[in-house]
Amino acid sequence: MLTLGAIDMESFIADVQDERAKDLLWRAIDGKGAFRRFRNTLAEFPGLETRWFSFHDRAMRRRAIEWLAASGAVEQVEAENALLTPVTPRGPQLGPQAPG
Repeated sequence: MLTLGAIDMESFIADVQDERAKDLLWRAIDGKGAFRRFRNTLAEFPGLETRWFSFHDRAMRRRAIEWLAASGAVEQVEAENALLTPVTPRGPQLGPQAPG
């Protein structure tokens, strides 16, 4: 079974237009250490790295809002409004890399 992170990576890669980057990213997510290799490969393509962070943040935010609505913690209309609210994108984390 794929994790949500793996599903996000596959969805992101499917939309990548640069064929070289797409091929390298597909190879990166095959097998153990996929997340680390994916991040390392993204670092070779700065524009893609920024797009990935934005894509991933939106996906995580959407899941959190949907979970809050499904659990009754927020009203459905509040959840729908929150999903329409733009998010400020973040960049790669600075500082030492976490052990992979």
